[in-house]
Amino acid sequence: MDRPINPRCSLASHAKRLRTRADSICRHTEGIPTFQETLKDFHDYCEQFGLWIDMPLDLSTEPFAIGSEHEVWQLGDKVIKLTHPNFFGLRVIYRPDEDQKCSPCEYFERWVLHNEIFGDDVEILGVLRTLEGLRTVISQTSIEGVDASLDQIEEFFNENGWQKIKAFGETAWFEPALSVVVSDTHRGNLIRTEEGALVPIDFRIQAVSGAMLDSVRQLAAK
Repeated sequence: MDRPINPRCSLASHAKRLRTRADSICRHTEGIPTFQETLKDFHDYCEQFGLWIDMPLDLSTEPFAIGSEHEVWQLGDKVIKLTHPNFFGLRVIYRPDEDQKCSPCEYFERWVLHNEIFGDDVEILGVLRTLEGLRTVISQTSIEGVDASLDQIEEFFNENGWQKIKAFGETAWFEPALSVVVSDTHRGNLIRTEEGALVPIDFRIQAVSGAMLDSVRQLAAK
């Protein structure tokens, strides 16, 4: 029987368990789970695995940054990111019968991939219950530097074997060896350090397979 585990050390474990639960919902409903179904399951999951936490910082202070997916605060050498209420980011690629919004499972999988592919150290701190909804809280090492230029972003992907594609009118990148796509690769999400290294800090990243992978390959071949 599964027992509660330390949320700070288990991003990959949580992602794996949430994927198993999402697949179970698919088999039970014989279709794609609705967002509300995945949200309810995530609430139950947080109860089972003790993911509820108190706020790790003072929300009365202004966030360092506000993006389309997170609010960000500086805390020592870390940044603390809170998803917007009942929101878990956006997909890069999705089918016509799907919403662009990620499920909780997909949000956790995104950060696992970010850690594995870009050498990041994102940790899940837990989940807040607020009047507006659930807010997932993650931490990430703060990177000192300046926003990369558009040319440097292109160079970063091209030199690392990524292929540029257009997905729903937005620039995205496909890595054929890993079968992953990324988007939201604007200047603020790739930092150039004083030593000249380029460090991704918040790309949307998604593994693709099956018919969706075939579609991405076709886009890359254009």
